[in-house]
Amino acid sequence: MAKRACNLLSIALLAVAMYSLLPAQESFVAPQALRGASLNENPSMLAQGNVQQEGRSIQVSMAATGGEPTRFPLVFLGLLAGTAAVGLLRVVKVKAWQRQSCLDRHSYRPTLIAARALGGLCWGLAAVHYPTWVNRYGPADKRTLWMAGINAMLLTGIVSGYVVGGLSRATGAASWEFLYLMEGLLMLGCGICGSRFASDVVQVGEPEPAKEAEEAAVTEVAAGHDTSFVPKELRALGRSGLFLCTLAAGCFQSGSVGFMLYFITQALGAIFHWSAQTISIVVSIVITVGPIGGIILGANYLNSVGGYRNYRRANAMTAVCAILSLLSGCCLPLAGSSPVIYGAANLGLLLFGAAPTAAINGIAVSCVPEAKHFASATQFAAQNLAKLLIPLLGGAVIDRIGLVRGYHTVTIGALIFYAMAACTAYLQA
Repeated sequence: MAKRACNLLSIALLAVAMYSLLPAQESFVAPQALRGASLNENPSMLAQGNVQQEGRSIQVSMAATGGEPTRFPLVFLGLLAGTAAVGLLRVVKVKAWQRQSCLDRHSYRPTLIAARALGGLCWGLAAVHYPTWVNRYGPADKRTLWMAGINAMLLTGIVSGYVVGGLSRATGAASWEFLYLMEGLLMLGCGICGSRFASDVVQVGEPEPAKEAEEAAVTEVAAGHDTSFVPKELRALGRSGLFLCTLAAGCFQSGSVGFMLYFITQALGAIFHWSAQTISIVVSIVITVGPIGGIILGANYLNSVGGYRNYRRANAMTAVCAILSLLSGCCLPLAGSSPVIYGAANLGLLLFGAAPTAAINGIAVSCVPEAKHFASATQFAAQNLAKLLIPLLGGAVIDRIGLVRGYHTVTIGALIFYAMAACTAYLQA
C-alpha cells in the first residue's frame, strides 16, 4: 500500500506541475490574445483572465456539496476532461467568435478564456482531493513534506512555463496553441497513469482506528434532527476559530503572491528599465529560490518538530514567517534604484511568506476531522477567490496612484492582513 501510495503521489504532483504551466506560458506566447488588456490599464480584463480561478473555485465547491468523499473515477475523470478542454480548444477555431468583432486582435481572447475556465473547472475536481488524500495516507514522519510537495510542484510548473514560454517567444519555435496542446497531452498521460491505481489506494474514506487516534482538536457536529440548508460540516467549520483564521491567512498569502506574479514584471520594467529577457530571467530565479525554497525549508522545519498536526508550533512558525515577510515587503519602497536591495527584499518576502504553506494547508484540512473534504473545498475556493480579488483591487489601486507606488502599497497591505490572520490563528491554537 505504501509503495502504491508513493507512486500515486508522484503522478499527482506531475499532473499539478503540468497544469500550472498554463498561466506562465500564455504570458509569453499569447500576447495577441491579450493585446490591449494591460492589467494596470484595464483592471476589468483581470477578471476575465481569472475565470480559470473562479471556475476552479466553483468546481471545488460543487465537489463539497454532496458531503461524501470524492469518488475515485471522478477524480481522474475531472483531470481528463480538463485535459480535453485545454487541448481541443487550442486547435478548434470557432468562426462565430472570430466574426463577432471586426478587430482580429481580439479573436483569440474568448478561446483563451474559455479554455482556462473549462480546464480549471474540471481540474478543480481532482485538486480538492489532494490535501485530504495526503492527510489520510501520508506517513506521520513525511505527511508535512508530502503536503508541501503539491504546492512546490505548482510553482515548479509556473517557473517552467516562464522558461518554455520565453524561449518559444524569443525563437518562434512554437505557437501558444501548440504549447497548450502539448501540455494537454502530458496531462492526459498523467490522468491515464493515475487511473490505473486501485480505488482503495485513491479513495479517502473514514480513518482507521490508528489514524483516528492521532486526530487532534476534534470538533463535535451537532446531533439530532437537522433542518438547516447549510451542511453540518460547513457549520462545524464556521464554529472553528482555528480553521477560520488559518483560512484567512491562506487567502492573504495566496492573494499577495498572485498579485505579485501578475505585476512584478511590469514593476521591474518601470523601476529598473530592464529588457523583457532580463526580467523573465530574474523573475524565474526569484520564484524558484523564493517560494519553492521557502515551501521546502518550512516543511522540513515543521516536519522536525512534529508536523502540521502540532498546531501550536505550526501556527507559531506561520506567525513568525508572516511577520518576517511583512518586514521584507516594507523594504521594497526603501530600496530605491538598487537592484541588489530590491531583489533581496523580494526574495525575503517570498521565502518567508511561502514557508508556512504546508502548515496552512495541513491545519485547514485536519483541524476539523469530520469536515475534512468540506475544509479542503472551502480552502481551495477561498484561496482562488483571493487570487482574483486582490489582483483585481490592486489593479484599480495601480490605475489611481501609479504602477510602482501602487505595487508596493498593495503588496505591503496584503502582507499586513496576512500577518494579522497568522497571529490570530496562533492565539486560537
